[in-house]
Amino acid sequence: MRNQRYGNFLLFSSFAATVFWAASAHSDDTSVIVTGTRLPRAVADEVPSVDVVTREDIDARQPRSAVDLLRDIPGVWADQPGGPGSVSSVYVRGADPNFTLVLIDGVRVNDSTNSRGGSFDLSALTPDSIERVEVVRGVRSAAYGSDALAGVINIITATGADKPEASIETGFGSDGYHHVNARLLGPLNGARAALTAGVTDYGEPSTDHQLTVRHANAKLEADLRANTKVSVFGRFVDTEAKSYPDESGGPLFATLRTLEQRESEQISGGFNLEHAFDDDNAIEFRVDASDRNEVTDSPGVAPGLRDPFGIPASHYDSEYTTLGAASSLRGRLSEQLRGVVGVEWRQEQGESDSVRAFGGFDLPGRFDLQ
Repeated sequence: MRNQRYGNFLLFSSFAATVFWAASAHSDDTSVIVTGTRLPRAVADEVPSVDVVTREDIDARQPRSAVDLLRDIPGVWADQPGGPGSVSSVYVRGADPNFTLVLIDGVRVNDSTNSRGGSFDLSALTPDSIERVEVVRGVRSAAYGSDALAGVINIITATGADKPEASIETGFGSDGYHHVNARLLGPLNGARAALTAGVTDYGEPSTDHQLTVRHANAKLEADLRANTKVSVFGRFVDTEAKSYPDESGGPLFATLRTLEQRESEQISGGFNLEHAFDDDNAIEFRVDASDRNEVTDSPGVAPGLRDPFGIPASHYDSEYTTLGAASSLRGRLSEQLRGVVGVEWRQEQGESDSVRAFGGFDLPGRFDLQ
């Protein structure tokens, strides 16, 4: 699986580089927020339950991980029990992780096959690839379904620049932490495109944790005509991690000293077309897809005070795929009233094969989602 992931990473990077030099994109007003409602609104018009973290904020804070970045947002908590290598989740206003919808460039990335029932693992996201983060706290189920009971987090990856620019950033720290990230941005013939790729190794703060993330993001935006905009985007991320299992007690208290190991790979992308009839009326069409594979080998958790029976050793092999399409028409009905009407279709398919070891024999299991 590792050789296949490296091959996909290089293939995606080559494809993204080809896209960058083949086309280009329009200017974008980053003050417009699209997360909390189907009607785009300026940040100044939003209620206090909305926060936007820009690229300038990220550069000023220099967070080592997306977990550190989101922890600075009021009403949001991101955990990483045991340190790098463990599964990391986000909690909005204290709600369980599966009640917060996470979008990356508008693509849903919550995984219904994972051990936390539909959350998104933040450890697979590095600050290098983020242009801005839009966080909307509060119920947004009317627009996005039951995934958004607690809120919506929309993560926007790098977009093109008005002037051509290329950069390579590298850094290192204690315990073997280091990262390398390359950004290639610029306009071409009235359009713009962006490509970012990098590797982050969080080192080994102890011999009990390890996390390596490889990522590539490509985005192309163009004006087909005066009032018609089109964008194409894609993302690839590959992670390798090891840590003590949740509830094991960690390096200080775990009875079983064997580490849990995880390998995952995700690829996602989409296409968006928007035509504006005037400043207040527009029609939009969107298609997106994602595919995530994960293999987990866990030694289990020994019996203890929290769980007198413990958790048996297990092996999980899961895949989760989504495909969606949506079309909407929005407009101004009066001076004080705007509206949107549309239709959305979404298909989700997931499967997880598992084996649990009970007292000397293996018990197979299977989970299917349609």
